Amino acid sequence: MDRKGRWLVRTLTFKDENMALGFVNMLYWGNGAGSCRQAEFAVRCAESGMSVVMYGTTTFDSRVGNTGGDFYYDPKTKCSVNAYGMPNRGHKAEMETLSALKGKINAHGAKLGVSISTGDIFIPDEISQMATDIVTNEAADIIEWNGSCPNVEVGGKRKPGVCFSPVNFEAGVKALCAAAPHMLVSAKIAPITEASLLGELADICVKNRVNFIVCSNTDGNCYLENEEGKPALPGMILGGLGGAGLRPKVCGMIKILAPKLRGTSTRIIATGGTEIGTHAYKYLSLGEGMVVGFQFTTAIVRRNEDLRFVSTLISGELNGERGLTDLLVEKGITWE
Repeated sequence: MDRKGRWLVRTLTFKDENMALGFVNMLYWGNGAGSCRQAEFAVRCAESGMSVVMYGTTTFDSRVGNTGGDFYYDPKTKCSVNAYGMPNRGHKAEMETLSALKGKINAHGAKLGVSISTGDIFIPDEISQMATDIVTNEAADIIEWNGSCPNVEVGGKRKPGVCFSPVNFEAGVKALCAAAPHMLVSAKIAPITEASLLGELADICVKNRVNFIVCSNTDGNCYLENEEGKPALPGMILGGLGGAGLRPKVCGMIKILAPKLRGTSTRIIATGGTEIGTHAYKYLSLGEGMVVGFQFTTAIVRRNEDLRFVSTLISGELNGERGLTDLLVEKGITWE
């Protein structure tokens, strides 16, 4: 801040790729929630160079997920749709995995993030208990609360997205922050571009000292057809939209949130259709220092967990793609 109380932003320049890579390694970037549910794959993510490996989403009780088809990627539109519904073994079983996993992830220079969510019913006490256990057992470096579950079906009915109710969202945020007052915490929200609601959620995060707002989860209740013209998800028909279709919404969310968060300790992690360095650079540059990381999920799932694209995204070593470090050297970036 200058003497007139104005927040200062500046342009960072990078003389070479190594200097740019040092900047990238300070960001919070890696896989998104839902793409890693096994310890072995988490270690592979850390080995690929990700700075944050996100494990889960985990619910308090075990959950088998939704029935029917669960994922489809459309190569023409580069959009995906999924109906996974958070399948996992439940919090107690996952805690056994996490307690042994954190050291392995940290050994590769990465942080371990754990994504948690309430299951079929929104119960803030479940968030509190899960976060408390993670803190007590030193089982993670970051706790991410998934406050948006747009593709969960319970008894044939869709589970309401918590972040569309500011009262419930605040209850979840308070439960998380009270249980983990000295840890990095994040709140993941839906692709909300209604400015007043998004602003209200941001105010809640700032007031409770949430470190990161993750923008965004998939866009619920979307419809895609397969190459045969049939529903891509025959079980649920509708599912959560990911991939390229999210990018315009996430960009809009960044444009709304960035000026609102300036001068606070809350920052943005962008997720939605990040496949190559150009996508990551766009998110970072739009935020002018308020976007401090990025995640990718569709990019992993559609490749059946083949992580070779990660090096392409960062350094552009494969397929001639522009890497994030190349773009930083060429253009620099505006930063607070």
